[in-house]
Amino acid sequence: MAILRQDDTREELRRRILEEAEEHRRRHPVPPMEEVLKESRRLRESLPRNLDLPDSTTLLREDRER
Repeated sequence: MAILRQDDTREELRRRILEEAEEHRRRHPVPPMEEVLKESRRLRESLPRNLDLPDSTTLLREDRER
């Protein structure tokens, strides 16, 4: 009869977690920081300016008054 040892299962679990993490890194590579910053700046600059929209506190006050 086989004896299940807690250390063996911990090591097996650790190995599987590390394998899954490595596979995730391969499937979803992290782009270089320069590209991330460039994309962030591009998105920020594409936002419209001065839309005269109320801020969140104004909207909350209006909701509470109802």
